[in-house]
Amino acid sequence: MQSFNLRPFLVSLSMLASAAVLAAQQTFVVNAGGGPGVNFTSLPPAIAAAADGDTIVVQTGPFGEGALPFTTNKGLTIVGQGGAVPIGTSPTQKIQIVGLPAGRSFRMVGFERGLSDGPIDIEVSNCAGAVHLETIVARENSFFPVTIPSITITNCASVTLREIVNFGSPAVRIDNSRVVLSRCELGRTRIGLGGGPCLVADSAQVDIVQPLFRTNGITSQPCVTATNSELRIVGDSAAVVSGGPVTNGGSALLVNGGSLVVDPAVAVVAGGSQPVYAGSTAPQFVPGDATWASAAAPGQNLTLTTRSEPSAVVVVALGAPGPLLPTALGLLGIDAAQPYAFASPAVIPAGGTTALVVAVPAALPRGSAFAAQAVVVTSTALRLGLPATFVLR
Repeated sequence: MQSFNLRPFLVSLSMLASAAVLAAQQTFVVNAGGGPGVNFTSLPPAIAAAADGDTIVVQTGPFGEGALPFTTNKGLTIVGQGGAVPIGTSPTQKIQIVGLPAGRSFRMVGFERGLSDGPIDIEVSNCAGAVHLETIVARENSFFPVTIPSITITNCASVTLREIVNFGSPAVRIDNSRVVLSRCELGRTRIGLGGGPCLVADSAQVDIVQPLFRTNGITSQPCVTATNSELRIVGDSAAVVSGGPVTNGGSALLVNGGSLVVDPAVAVVAGGSQPVYAGSTAPQFVPGDATWASAAAPGQNLTLTTRSEPSAVVVVALGAPGPLLPTALGLLGIDAAQPYAFASPAVIPAGGTTALVVAVPAALPRGSAFAAQAVVVTSTALRLGLPATFVLR
């Protein structure tokens, strides 16, 4: 979007970051090695001491120590400094965000499991507040293949996942919740061994933006299964939902009840001789409206990619993240009660996607959270594109 005026975005970034600093009560630093400026040597005690609005920065310790599993219902921001701080979980020692009250936001960004350490196990349940998980990466199976879900989201009002790389059986399970997944890589592991199905949803509202979903092809399980859910998939030609290789695998999408809307630009393929679409719900093929973000840190460039129909006029708004809120124009992800700004309008080109690059001021603190969302104008409609939430790490 070369015609965009970036100055309002930079002003908005500064205003929002200042508000975030004022809102945060304290910032704690965790490093297993201790030392000057370090408040805690382990993450769970830091969470126990923190209050709503606090930020916890976790550093990699001297022997590769990082974050340990925890349980909380607090509105915190937990940042892995540098974006790849080690983290360890298991089915019996999970990260648990449980019972987050309405009006609070929990955010966690920038953690990674080592090669052959298994998936990252996270439970998000009974949260009326907004939960955001970002750049949390698991690369490969442990010795035993995973047979249970790795990330479970149950009875939650507003959950956003961005650049989650994980696997399991399935990688993500969603029940009775509203969730937006953006640029997530689910299913097949990074070196291709194991993985499992990508996503299962039941009685949920799920929007999937720019997916890289691939089952491992060892079983005939579908890549995505949805029951009595509203499922929408948006992306460009780099996005894929795959049931596995041609020699094995299952359907790409098994949907029974509810609705299924698929952007025709997304590659949707089945494994083996299975049908691409299975179940009682027929897909609707509709070009989608969405914005997705690259990873960002203070002093780096942030790329915001927007997809919509060619010739549509879009205006990208930047503001504080809000809870996912259904409106007559679409799903709102920006908190309209706080400061926000618009870039200058741009026309979507023939390819259907275009990018806006913003230089993130180096003075902004880690943990500052933002949301970007396109307002789409056509000759017949005004609508909101799916939002992108991101945290500076």
